[in-house]
Amino acid sequence: MLWHDVSQIFEVDGSLRDILVRETSVSDWDKLISLSFKLGDVSYQSDGEDALLPTSATKLLVSKEYAHCMKVDLGGPVANAHFHTSEEIELDLDPREIGSQASLDKVLDFCSKLSLALERDVAITEESDPEKKLAVLLVQTTKLADRNSLIAIRKADVGAAAAKVGKVRIVDIQPSPSQNLPARVKQWLCQYHSFVRHAQNHHLDLVPSNRVFYEPKR
Repeated sequence: MLWHDVSQIFEVDGSLRDILVRETSVSDWDKLISLSFKLGDVSYQSDGEDALLPTSATKLLVSKEYAHCMKVDLGGPVANAHFHTSEEIELDLDPREIGSQASLDKVLDFCSKLSLALERDVAITEESDPEKKLAVLLVQTTKLADRNSLIAIRKADVGAAAAKVGKVRIVDIQPSPSQNLPARVKQWLCQYHSFVRHAQNHHLDLVPSNRVFYEPKR
């Protein structure tokens, strides 16, 4: 996903953006906590006071007498989790912290790894409005593309950014005839093309978060 194509999604308008995962459980929250330590600098506040983050999310989800906030500093953008319910993971983002390709990539990398860890789709939505999806990271695509993940943007849900996002073209992969591709990569390409056709049928635009092609491991 290129910044100049989707910058309006993160336009500063006084509201936050949410990272949302639905149909979750306590164990998914535990995975989020574990993953967060690998992807950023983690801190925790209880009623606004610095405190030690419990290793399990159970206490945070059960305890309602205190306001909980786990902050994950991704190297600029900060994702904040408040542990409201076990059935849904929500982290808020401040658009003021996402103003470049570098900061966007950090957010997308976090979402991609979260999608893979939980094996669920991850959406970026407007604040407190889960139905207004600005971008959806599809778990089946992150599995196929590994670190070169794809974002599926439903133009009807983009709102004010629709005109901008509408300029994005659907990405396709055509391997060079000279490439000697391993069987697993050929299988991946076949699956990928099937997904592209599915996305086109459902009026989705596919946008690469960086680039999407085969790179041999070194």
